[in-house]
Amino acid sequence: MKRDRTDKRFTKGPFHLLSLGALTFVLFLGLLSPQPAAAQCEPASDTAAPLNTLIADDVDTLNLLIQQEESFMGNLIDTALGMNIINEPPLNPNPQTNPGGVIEFELTFVKNVEKALNDWASFKWQPKIMLMTQELHVAQVDQTYRLGQLIDAQVMAQQQSRIANHINDAQRRYEPSELACEIDSTGPALAHVFQISRAMNRTFAMDDAPRHENSSQSNYAANSGTPSISAEGKGNEISSTWDEYVKYFCDPTMGDQGCSSPILPAPLAGKHKDIGALLWGPQQTIDPNDPNSVRIMESALRYVIDPLASDPIPPKAASTPAGHTDLLMRHAELAYVNTIYNVLGSMLSERIGGSGVDVQQMEAASGIPPQDTLPGGPEGASYRELQETMTRDRFNNPEYLVRLLGDPSQVMREQTTLNAIRLQTMNDIFRRSEERLFKESAEYGRDLNEQIPQSAAKVIPMK
Repeated sequence: MKRDRTDKRFTKGPFHLLSLGALTFVLFLGLLSPQPAAAQCEPASDTAAPLNTLIADDVDTLNLLIQQEESFMGNLIDTALGMNIINEPPLNPNPQTNPGGVIEFELTFVKNVEKALNDWASFKWQPKIMLMTQELHVAQVDQTYRLGQLIDAQVMAQQQSRIANHINDAQRRYEPSELACEIDSTGPALAHVFQISRAMNRTFAMDDAPRHENSSQSNYAANSGTPSISAEGKGNEISSTWDEYVKYFCDPTMGDQGCSSPILPAPLAGKHKDIGALLWGPQQTIDPNDPNSVRIMESALRYVIDPLASDPIPPKAASTPAGHTDLLMRHAELAYVNTIYNVLGSMLSERIGGSGVDVQQMEAASGIPPQDTLPGGPEGASYRELQETMTRDRFNNPEYLVRLLGDPSQVMREQTTLNAIRLQTMNDIFRRSEERLFKESAEYGRDLNEQIPQSAAKVIPMK
């Protein structure tokens, strides 16, 4: 028996099958098993190079295993027989060279191993491999499904975030603005009370006109049948003015003489000459329903501008050339006085309430003392108080800037509001400058007329 050939046949053949099957299995698992993805954006082509490297390493490892197993089997037999079966000549089996039947046991072991390997190589492992493959396939499909779910969730979250941002922007763009509500509430009221102030100014001028014209019951129908205090001349006008002064304005505490009481001041003491308080005082709204407030304004205009009217011209004298000249001079004088009267009356009438808007809350939020924000009657704030509140007081409110920070839509609305207020303020400044120009011109013309010599009045042309 050629022991060396027989041993090598039985030892080498099964291990070749084992190595072939193991290599096939490793390659099969390497191709089918899912690799862990480093990131969702990693393309599949990036796994080819690492996979090829892994297969090459596995093949080298299996070849090394085959070599070591072949060497192990040969060494095992040599060790059992106590000889080198590769280099020594073949021996006949006998009890001395085959102690204990080692070769028979070895051959039986090799046959059993070979049979097991053959059975394994005969695809008896196929059902389990199929189950493993199925599990791997299901895992890969489930992984793809889960990744799809994650991507869908991410897309949905991004879409919901964009929708929420659009909704927030829309709400901030179209939500009611406290600052816009202020101008929306006061804008129409400003226009309304401005018309009231113009009408009130005209009323002041018309109420004072009969006194300038020395009107009586018979020649001034608009006087409601009551003659003016100047209808009987300066004496009667001075007497009426004195009675009014003693009754309403005399103030003995300030050194006034002729008061009805040497100690107690009159109800409206000193207010007839306090133009500064009327025009620029803290109380910016005057109640038009209060008779005392109206009396103070009318008296202040009369005492400051033209306290005494000229003496009336008798009807017979008015028909003469001299009387005609006096009438013309009086009409010119009345034009000058009415011009001046209109300017101061316009400034006073802007303090008349009637807007129907109460701005006390806005003034209180700006830190204005309560005594300076008392309402001027149930009619609401005046034109001047509304203008002062919108152009000055509301900017002192600490919440003003807080409402604008981080809100571009509010800033744009407020810019539109500021532009409207600026135009209104510029219009007021221009109108007031124009009125002051007319007033100064009237005062200058009146002064020039007083410098005309008395003899020159006789030569003034009548035609």
